[in-house]
Amino acid sequence: EGIKLFPGADIGIRLTDNLRLFGSWNTSYRMPTFTDLYYSVGGHLADPNLKAEKLNALETGIKYSVGGLKLNAAVFAHRGYDMIDWIMDTSAGEYAPWTSMNHTMIGTIGQEGSVQLNLPEMLHRPDFFVQNISFAALHMEQSKDLEEHLRSLYSMEYIRYKLNSQVDFALPLGITANVAYTYVDRATESELIKPYHLLDAKISYILRERVAFYIRANNILNRPYYDFGDIPQPGLWIIGGISFGIY
Repeated sequence: EGIKLFPGADIGIRLTDNLRLFGSWNTSYRMPTFTDLYYSVGGHLADPNLKAEKLNALETGIKYSVGGLKLNAAVFAHRGYDMIDWIMDTSAGEYAPWTSMNHTMIGTIGQEGSVQLNLPEMLHRPDFFVQNISFAALHMEQSKDLEEHLRSLYSMEYIRYKLNSQVDFALPLGITANVAYTYVDRATESELIKPYHLLDAKISYILRERVAFYIRANNILNRPYYDFGDIPQPGLWIIGGISFGIY
C-alpha cells in the first residue's frame, strides 16, 4: 500500500495541583495475520487480498487526585477503516464458512471512569486493614455496516458495558488479600454469549521482602459462561504459586 504515516499527539493541562485535563489523537495500523490471509480449513475461508486496517482515535478527559482519592473520567471516539474481521452468512445454514474480510468503516464512541480510595491515607491510619477500594466502568456503542443475516466473529462483538470493583486488604502476619467483581455485557448476535458476573479473590503470604506465596481463585461462584468466539470459559479455577521479586 505504499508508504504510510501514522502520527499522534497528546496534551495535558494542569489546572490546579489536584486537577488535570488531558486529550490525545492517535492513529494506528495493523497488518492482516497469516491466519487472516491463508487459513482456509476447518470451516474457514481466508482472503489473501485483505488490506491492512487503520484506526483514528480521539480521547479527552479529566483526572482529579487529593488525599487518597483519585477520580478519572474520559470520553473517546474511534473510527476504523478496512477493519479485519471474520464474517458468517447465517442464511447459508449452520455450516456456512467464516470468511475473512475488511469492513469499510466502523465507528465507536464510549465513556469510561474510575474511582480509587486509599483508605490508610484518607483516614490517616497507615495500618488500616482495608488498603484500597476501586471502581471502574466502561460503556461503548458501535456503528454497524452488516446486513441482518451476517454475523461478525470479533470486530463487532465488542464489550458494550463493563464494571469492575476491587477491595485490597492488609492482614496480620504478612498476609494480603483482594476480592474483585466483574460484570461484562458484550454486544453480539451469539445465542451463547450472555451478560455475566464474576467474583475472584487472591490471598498472599509475604515470606520475606521479595518472596511471597499466593493462592488465586477465579470464578468463585462457578458460573458457566461463554465469551468472545462462543468459547466456553472455565468454572471455578484455583491457582497457587510463589513469586520472586528481582530488583
